[in-house]
Amino acid sequence: MKRFKSYLIALLITGILGYSAGVGFGYTDTSRLISDGLILGSVGAMRYSIEAFEQAKRQAFTNESKAEVEASLGLVYLAAGQDAAAQGEDPGAYLQKAKEHFQAAVRLDIDNSYLHSQIGDIEYAVQNLDAAVVSYKQALQYEPESVDALFGLSRVELERGDVSQAVDRLRKAVELAPDHTGAALFLADQLALQGEYQEAVDILVVADRFDPRVPVVHFQLAQYYRALGENDKAQHEASRALDLAPGFAPAEQMLEELRDK
Repeated sequence: MKRFKSYLIALLITGILGYSAGVGFGYTDTSRLISDGLILGSVGAMRYSIEAFEQAKRQAFTNESKAEVEASLGLVYLAAGQDAAAQGEDPGAYLQKAKEHFQAAVRLDIDNSYLHSQIGDIEYAVQNLDAAVVSYKQALQYEPESVDALFGLSRVELERGDVSQAVDRLRKAVELAPDHTGAALFLADQLALQGEYQEAVDILVVADRFDPRVPVVHFQLAQYYRALGENDKAQHEASRALDLAPGFAPAEQMLEELRDK
């Protein structure tokens, strides 16, 4: 942990010095300033991050570069909101600022599907579901195979009880991007609810190949193997989930139950 903190401090100092040097020597490279802003934002140095982005705005002369600055600012505020939520704090103010910057970016780059999906994700996070649907559908209008938009829209549909439509979208998302863990998890869960445990297993096995260090993937696999009567595999997956997330209570309970059999 101390080594990790030292690394963050070193990165922060490097970012600040790099930013200061850029100002002192008159660097006008917008991309460099955006990079500095993202690095500083990633270690929580919001004031310095915003200063870097403000200078980047002044250096940006094309709509494309201005949109990139706004989108990057949106990402920094979005990450700050996620950190706040993880610490039990209200992320609302950060999410609002993130949305404002993404909206500013999309005004400059109207057909950018990614930006519309980001706005949709924020609207979904604050449960403005109608607004989220509008943003996701705009994203799909500009990019019909946008996996982020398909996944986002499917989550809204699941909340509204439109399971069939949601499953169709999730299937398409997983076909397009089998490494999209979120879509794979949601699809597998819906298939399991329909009793399609083997298909749910098949989907998560593929997702696990792309990222084998997601505890919930292994826990869900353990559940599905257990439902199929394959207890050895279920025990292995529950153990794997605990290796990745020590103290994961549901996995501990499942492992104890499986070992008692």
